[in-house]
Amino acid sequence: MIVEISKVSKSLGGKRVLKGITLRAETKRLILLGHNGSGKTTLLAIILGLLKPDSGSVRLNGINPLERRDKILKLVSFAFEKPKFDVNFRVRDVYEFLKNYAESDCLELFWNEIELSKIKDSKILELSSGQTQLLHLMQAICRRSEIKVLDEPFSHLDYVRAGIIGDYLVKKGFQVIMTTHVPEEADWLADYVVILKDGELVWSGQFERLSEDGYYEVMVRGLYVPPGALAKVGNVYIVKSTQEDLEKLMQEGKILGYKRAGVRRHYEVY
Repeated sequence: MIVEISKVSKSLGGKRVLKGITLRAETKRLILLGHNGSGKTTLLAIILGLLKPDSGSVRLNGINPLERRDKILKLVSFAFEKPKFDVNFRVRDVYEFLKNYAESDCLELFWNEIELSKIKDSKILELSSGQTQLLHLMQAICRRSEIKVLDEPFSHLDYVRAGIIGDYLVKKGFQVIMTTHVPEEADWLADYVVILKDGELVWSGQFERLSEDGYYEVMVRGLYVPPGALAKVGNVYIVKSTQEDLEKLMQEGKILGYKRAGVRRHYEVY
């Protein structure tokens, strides 16, 4: 999968939500990471051709989504965070319909392991936000397509179901473009990470590059602030340090533990 974005800017409601984004990623699973309002969902919509940028251009596997919408619709299946269904079918009707267009093992995963079968007689408009999201994810992930495009796919799900779905995406080797505001989801699923903040590109690159620069997540007790601290998330500091110095702090009982910072190094510090 090749995603090419060149100098893309976009304003919505008088606010500039994307500011000259440029990147090229050749990867299997691309994660757009950013806080709410960072512009990630807008960028996702532009990649799909659902929104036209004010300036700049996008290509997905060499296809301009604005010029060849027909090809994009054959290439991708997608699910946005706040799905809307135009008809009030029962859940079992959606399941039966998808049998003609979807992978059978994926349908069985959602029907039995995710347990959508337990709400098979419910109508779509009667479902909770989490149940609606699961139904939307079933059609996006299970439908036969080259690329799965998922906007905050786990935002309304419990960690068990999120884990089952995420592990399935990796196991099957699907090509995925996904947005999230949760760094741990990027650490878990990404081959390539794009970090956005206030409409600007903070960092992009292969996931392996994140562990090259000596930044760590350090867990502390109480009010202790470790040397080299750059940012704090709860009782965890992002620290520029060495493994030797952190081992010494562990032995002295000043910190509870540490690990390579990964995505949080860029997500929290900038």
